[in-house]
Amino acid sequence: MIKQTSTLRKDTLVVELSGYLIQKEIASLEPEMKAIEKEFGYVNLLVSLLNVKGESLGALMEELRLGLKHWNQIHKVAYIGDKDWLKALVKLDNVFVKFKEKYFDVPEMNEAWDWLGEEDKGGNAG
Repeated sequence: MIKQTSTLRKDTLVVELSGYLIQKEIASLEPEMKAIEKEFGYVNLLVSLLNVKGESLGALMEELRLGLKHWNQIHKVAYIGDKDWLKALVKLDNVFVKFKEKYFDVPEMNEAWDWLGEEDKGGNAG
């Protein structure tokens, strides 16, 4: 399941992922991403991974499709979680993407928001 949450930061799409994700759910993020991109020229994402149980192959492929399609518009992605393996995965993934990704533990939610709002100082910040 995917739950989108509104925020005062209009350049940021906030999503809470839970359960077992399927392709249709991931695809449902695209209209809001496009709307934010249209207004700001880019989109930030804050993604909560606390209750994710897994995802279908279709969901994984949809994530890749969205990432590639919006490659030049995604600015930063902050992941919120509570698992060390997710932290390592985000660090590894950050090497391969143009946009910036960073993992934050649950108590660091305010730091995640601060990071999303920081001006760039060059390079990926993972």
